[in-house]
Amino acid sequence: MDPADLPFPASLCHRCAFVRYNGNKRGSIFIGCTAPGLAKYYPQPIGRCGAMQPGPPPQTDNNS
Repeated sequence: MDPADLPFPASLCHRCAFVRYNGNKRGSIFIGCTAPGLAKYYPQPIGRCGAMQPGPPPQTDNNS
């Protein structure tokens, strides 16, 4: 996925191993979190997170 296509490009989530992207048929992209003990979705952009683990994010799930 091209980083320019991601919502909230400044969000720390894009550089975290716990991020999960979910897309819908209308083209919206939702930024989810899979870190244990945290909520699934947070208001964006995220600037600081105690659960942040640097790493390559998973691929986008497109529900098309």
